[in-house]
Amino acid sequence: MDTLESLLGIDPEDPKTKLAAELAEEHYDFIEKLVSARVRAGLSQQDVADSMGVTQPTVSAVERLGNDLKLSTIRRYALAVGAMVRYQVEPAVVSRDLAEVISLEDHRKGRRVHIHGRWPEESIPAYQYM
Repeated sequence: MDTLESLLGIDPEDPKTKLAAELAEEHYDFIEKLVSARVRAGLSQQDVADSMGVTQPTVSAVERLGNDLKLSTIRRYALAVGAMVRYQVEPAVVSRDLAEVISLEDHRKGRRVHIHGRWPEESIPAYQYM
């Protein structure tokens, strides 16, 4: 039986597909953290809406996964719930032939990159291209 990926023509082992999945997961985690900050602050969606100068359904839409939020909306929401948001850009490491993606988690943990069947003489940070 065909999988959903094969029916859609998606190769789950493709480096770009893996990176896209990791980016989506990071986005969902980010939204969950914002909502958790609101809940910890003891604020309702209406409280946040009043602080942001929008309606409660707008705040509900901000908290819904799958929305494409503007950075200015994220900043206003964070201000309303008393949260600090920091934007961080990390290079996704892809071998030159796109045969392998080193996950952002590997990069964060400072794991070294194995190149062409051997470990390099000098350590190479995971964020560099192979």
